[in-house]
Amino acid sequence: MHHYYNKLLLFIAIMFALFVASPAHASGSGGDRITLDSISAGGGHIYLWSSRYSNPDSCASSAVMVIPSNTPGLELQMSIAMTAIASGKPVSIWVDGCVGAPWFANIPKVVDLWLHAN
Repeated sequence: MHHYYNKLLLFIAIMFALFVASPAHASGSGGDRITLDSISAGGGHIYLWSSRYSNPDSCASSAVMVIPSNTPGLELQMSIAMTAIASGKPVSIWVDGCVGAPWFANIPKVVDLWLHAN
């Protein structure tokens, strides 16, 4: 039964990603395929933790990235991140610059997040 719920959660996240259009971005970088170590929330923001992110914008830290609270589709991206953690599946992340953070001078700002099947 537990296996069924994991597959259902993964299916729902993929369907959301397919049916909700992501905004087009003229700038930014990324597309790294990584596994998230953890996610956290604070101040309305979602923080994605991974020791394997390449940090293409050379932010002060790449151990954590932020999805700011004013990001369109914040709830969808949070759902994708939670599904990635629960399933152990990799994600790809598109970032656009660096923003201030409580723990570091600045960290990558996530603008798009997508889940891979394997």
